[in-house]
Amino acid sequence: QMLLNVEVAYWNLYGSYWQVYSREQGLRFAFEAYKLTKASFEAGRATSAEFYQTRGQYELFRAQRLQAIATVLENEAWTALERVYDPCSVATRTPLNIVEMGLVREVEVDEESNVKVSICPTSPSCMLMGSITEGAENELRDIAGSGKVEVKIDADFFWTPDAMTDGGKEQLAVH
Repeated sequence: QMLLNVEVAYWNLYGSYWQVYSREQGLRFAFEAYKLTKASFEAGRATSAEFYQTRGQYELFRAQRLQAIATVLENEAWTALERVYDPCSVATRTPLNIVEMGLVREVEVDEESNVKVSICPTSPSCMLMGSITEGAENELRDIAGSGKVEVKIDADFFWTPDAMTDGGKEQLAVH
């Protein structure tokens, strides 16, 4: 199961990077077309409709490229968070990462590549949330291309074992 999860994560990242590459190629061609059409428009050889159409195509590719980058960063963030382990599960010799535990509630990447993550404690009196938060921030900061990193604790969500991933539940059943 763990090998399958790693393989799925790999292919998700590969697909995300391919999306970025293809959008960058489209953006490059759209920008060249925009520059040529703009020069032709300014010289009176292109209509305003042609100019605005190529500008619109350029803006579309630009937005698609930003979305593809955000998708890559989000996938990278989930992968980075899988390297942060719940200290209590490690202490009981059943190491589970915070994604498997179901502690990660949300990962969000904005248009400036800032990464925001929401995590929940396993209990209201969890004394180790500081180390979990610090570990998550450190892993997220190591992602190439990411901007600011913010990890918030969502104390409104009460964790239960039902929040765990199927892989996390299987690991607990093995131990």
